[in-house]
Amino acid sequence: MRAILSFLLVCTMVSPVLAEKAEEIDPKAEAQRSFKDGLFWLQRSKYEKAQKKFAEAIEAQPKLAEAYNNYAYCARKVSAENYEESLKYYNKAIELKPTLAVAYQYRGCLHVLMGHKDLAIADYRKLVRLDRELASSLEVFIKTDGKTDKEEGFAVEY
Repeated sequence: MRAILSFLLVCTMVSPVLAEKAEEIDPKAEAQRSFKDGLFWLQRSKYEKAQKKFAEAIEAQPKLAEAYNNYAYCARKVSAENYEESLKYYNKAIELKPTLAVAYQYRGCLHVLMGHKDLAIADYRKLVRLDRELASSLEVFIKTDGKTDKEEGFAVEY
């Protein structure tokens, strides 16, 4: 029995060390951890905390389009002062993954909030071909000039 307890104690002490080493070896593991942490905070509307986690995911895996999209969403939700930064991150998400429908939806919402309805409509047209449900949501957001919460609830996972 003492041997089993000793073994379990050693295992619990070694596990965190191995996890850290795995992240050093595999940046994708670190990106996934940071991304999941970002989703955790995003789902609780803790946008600043989520934004930091998505930034960590981007640093660990610079081609992770979903992290750019979620970072942009969080930046936008934190403050209207972040709209330009948010736009850059949506654009990068779309550049990395042109089929990431939710990036068009959220960028379209951002365009509405920035007063660029024509650009929002362009995103809507692209979105119709990618995901009709998200397109419908963006259409409502455009028609109400952003005075709806219809754009909520589409956190991107990978």
